[in-house]
Amino acid sequence: MFRESTSPVLSVPGLKVLLLLGFALLLASRIPAVFLDGRLWAEEGVVFLVNAFRGPWWAALTAPHTGYVNLVANGSTLLAWHLVPLGEVPWVTAGIALVVQCLPALLLATSGFAWVRRPAALALALLLMALVPMSEEVWLNSITSQFHLMLSLALVLAIPPRPGVSAWLRGLVLVLAPLSAPGAVFLVPLFWLRAAWDRSAARLRQAVLLTLCAAVQTTVVLLHPEPGRSLRLDPALLLSVIYLKQMVLPLLGPQMARAQSEAVGMALAAGHLPWRALLGVPLLFLAGFATAAALRLREAAWMLLAAGAMAIGGYAAAFGEVAQVLGIDFGMRYAYAPSVLLALAVLAITLRGPLALRLAGGALVACLLAVGVRNYWMVSPMMATGPAWRDQAVAWQKDPNAILTVWPDHFRFSLQRLP
Repeated sequence: MFRESTSPVLSVPGLKVLLLLGFALLLASRIPAVFLDGRLWAEEGVVFLVNAFRGPWWAALTAPHTGYVNLVANGSTLLAWHLVPLGEVPWVTAGIALVVQCLPALLLATSGFAWVRRPAALALALLLMALVPMSEEVWLNSITSQFHLMLSLALVLAIPPRPGVSAWLRGLVLVLAPLSAPGAVFLVPLFWLRAAWDRSAARLRQAVLLTLCAAVQTTVVLLHPEPGRSLRLDPALLLSVIYLKQMVLPLLGPQMARAQSEAVGMALAAGHLPWRALLGVPLLFLAGFATAAALRLREAAWMLLAAGAMAIGGYAAAFGEVAQVLGIDFGMRYAYAPSVLLALAVLAITLRGPLALRLAGGALVACLLAVGVRNYWMVSPMMATGPAWRDQAVAWQKDPNAILTVWPDHFRFSLQRLP
């Protein structure tokens, strides 16, 4: 039914490295103050740095927050606390976050997919990864590195298993993702389905490893129930959120998405069904999957399945009120990975399809890029600036009881030993 679309990666390794370096530079330039001033984002200071300060290290590394363990966030602040002076901590956490954020790009560049063999095609794919509108919430902080790990996990699902260094890299993703992101649990059934479909021992090993790590995270979640996080399985609400955040926002931009969000919210409140969402989302998903099947693009089909699983699971278990999840300015972290996967699937179909698909898909890709470029540096003021961390470190060194402030500036805490 499908063919594995693989071929040697870029013929000039140096050019591939340059593209990846350019991708990293693009990520780092979106919010320059993160590296210029030093930023700890919200719970990076209020929770994770405090845990690292109070110790012991093993308790800080495994401490749950909002009901789950975030190994990357715990580990990043713990390393920073023990490796560098207090005033340099944000450069460690942001640096680790940048590495994690580049991980999906590295996986794609080494995937062997035929449609990213050419440098121009890989460049387009990397731009689609970087230019998701209103995604600054997941930029360069260790807390939301989990969403880049979920994207990486979905790519591991799509990429053919190979031995060597790349296998170790994928194995690292299979461990880190479920131990940092509870949403990774939603992909476990797809890994078992892929193992059964491919009848592959390598796929079976992936499924077993992911399941074991996901079981650890699930146990933590069950032992630390979070009142603000519950599954909302209202189909009309879920499809409306997907319609707004995976279709309207990437293609039409934030202003149109906000207007549509208000209209959909009013319709739902009045008891009306949002038919565009209820019909449009399933039909477009089925059309994309059928097209991938017709073209025998196995990786595009699995990316579509992963996008659907993460969108439904992520929005259903989002942390916050039901009405908030529908808002365009709330919880965009849950939209990032599904948006990238959908865009990559469209790009794959465009580059591998017949002329009619290339024209239609090319128009969609051009629209995604245009909206992304226009909004890339339009960062929310709350996330664009904040207190320079070195000033906070100096204040603490003068007075260990000082109240320290991190981004956004309503997050304040003190570094004090427990009695």
